[in-house]
Amino acid sequence: MLSDPINYSEAILGQSPAKYAQWIVHKDHWGGAIELAILSQYFRAEIVAFDVINVRSNCFGEGQHYTQRACLVYDGIHYDSLGMSMLS
Repeated sequence: MLSDPINYSEAILGQSPAKYAQWIVHKDHWGGAIELAILSQYFRAEIVAFDVINVRSNCFGEGQHYTQRACLVYDGIHYDSLGMSMLS
């Protein structure tokens, strides 16, 4: 996030990228959509989060032609892994 100030600006993060980076590494803080987008890019994999409360899904890395996909379920509080697959 620190190396991409356009996509991870203060307007997106709610605070400066440097402050957000310090905040997120604290053991009592949890990641969300921002971290899933970063992990998708880093691991070059689609990450699909199925939100069971709002009955929708978010696909991070969609359209990037990644060959792997991780599926998560989101219950409004926590993300849990459903599995991984290779895409053709």
